[in-house]
Amino acid sequence: MFHRVTKLDPIEMQGTYESNVPIAGIADVVVVGSDNEEINGYYSVVNIKYNQRYVYKSASQSYLYYVKYKGGETARWQIGLPGSGIQNDQPVAFVNSDVEAPEQIPTWVAWAVYDEQTKEWFRQPKIKTYKADCSAELFGAKNEQVNGRYTITPQTYNGRPVFERVKSEKHGGQLPIIVYWDETNGISGWFVSRPGRAAGEHPIESLAIIQSASLTPDGTSELETWHEWEDSAKDFLENTQFKFQGTCASYFILLFFFFFFLLFKYIKQINK
Repeated sequence: MFHRVTKLDPIEMQGTYESNVPIAGIADVVVVGSDNEEINGYYSVVNIKYNQRYVYKSASQSYLYYVKYKGGETARWQIGLPGSGIQNDQPVAFVNSDVEAPEQIPTWVAWAVYDEQTKEWFRQPKIKTYKADCSAELFGAKNEQVNGRYTITPQTYNGRPVFERVKSEKHGGQLPIIVYWDETNGISGWFVSRPGRAAGEHPIESLAIIQSASLTPDGTSELETWHEWEDSAKDFLENTQFKFQGTCASYFILLFFFFFFLLFKYIKQINK
């Protein structure tokens, strides 16, 4: 859903530029959730820093980089037009944030995307950024096809990233994926597909489901229960042993609790 925002504010054009910067240990980034598929995708870190932040580049030669607003202390991360470089202010998407890396951008901060047809900027709150090496381990399923490690992909479906199980000696060939279906499809939650199925195929053909609005499958609550398909019952039955543990949701969970910790301290202080 688009929401109109104000015009794009100017930035400092004389940003600091560093080349040949070591990138060992710096994760690539996945951007998902945009209505504009040219924005979604895999952004590889490059050996350049701009304004003391690493620069990232997609396969379409779009750069994700950090800039500072003119005459102020605020800043933003932005994605430029394909082939436009990083020293030209030609963004197609941006988010106001001064975090050190894109995957640290809080999930509650909305991106803005430029609409070429209307020539206006619109908010797209479903856009999220993740470390490209984040993954989730699924265990406890009765069906061994389901258990295993799932990694995030650059693919977006219903505003959430698609996850694919990692190949192994035990699990090869066609692999399951994990996709999110929203309420517009008549059901809302995460679904583990049957091997070889595409993201858009109806979830009734899935191997497991959980009704949850979490941003990633490893972010589901302990109060939410997975249901696994049972051939004998020809239905999805509750499986309390079915669990996900991963690294995709962990950073945002920490931010969430840190935010409420600060809020609690503030409320406690003003009530003294």
